[in-house]
Amino acid sequence: MTESINFPNLGIHLEHVGQKISIFGFDIAYYGMIIGIGILAGVLMAVKEAKRTKQNPETYYDLALYAVIFSIIGARLYYVAFSWDLYKDDLLSILNLREGGLAIYGGVIAAMITVFVFSRRRKISFGLLVDTAGLGLILGQIIGRWGNFFNREAFGEYTNNLFAMQLPIDAVRLDEICAWVILRKMQTTGVTSKMETRYMKPISTNDSHIVLRASIKEVKRNIILVDAAIYNNKEELCTKALCTYFTFSQEKAKEEMHFLHCDVESDEQLPLI
Repeated sequence: MTESINFPNLGIHLEHVGQKISIFGFDIAYYGMIIGIGILAGVLMAVKEAKRTKQNPETYYDLALYAVIFSIIGARLYYVAFSWDLYKDDLLSILNLREGGLAIYGGVIAAMITVFVFSRRRKISFGLLVDTAGLGLILGQIIGRWGNFFNREAFGEYTNNLFAMQLPIDAVRLDEICAWVILRKMQTTGVTSKMETRYMKPISTNDSHIVLRASIKEVKRNIILVDAAIYNNKEELCTKALCTYFTFSQEKAKEEMHFLHCDVESDEQLPLI
């Protein structure tokens, strides 16, 4: 099984870059672990700055306790507010953070409100708290972005410059074919929440063609599970994945995403050659 990420113009080739570890059958994503490390590093940075400027470091430990909790709540509420169609029919799913759905903007807004209230309650300058904790926020963001690296997300446009990052064709094509199934079969659009991928056999770029197949496995209101697979030109299974999709209502897809319709095939499986 290969989960490679390459930087071809730098001569860096990482053969096995996983996305999670499993402890007693419980999966823990590297993304969450890195976010946790980023939060801890940010708090320690703020405390260090407080000591350097002759402030009481305990103040920033207390502030972090509130700020972290309310930032997570704020990040979730912000995401839910702007993706309401995903949750309006299943309000309990708002509490299911393991399915993804946090927005940094909401986290920062909630953190600023928390700092403001904290400054009033403790009678400490709001500006001083922000200046001291701001370095920690920046450091946390820098570290947290590595979570995106392990998730293979939030990268830029296609490029061949010095820092170009290359993903296996499997990962890119599987996400595309799953999205295509949502478009054609559900007549709407959505966003990928999670993709569990298993690499069985390498795909050669010299193959005359590859075959992609995908079908809907399960529909839970606005959450759709899609099975997908890639075969080489010898019809050998190379990669398979289970994609979890949050879908928008057809009305929202039309009004906000400008999606009108997509012709439907009679066959549930759509091989693309």
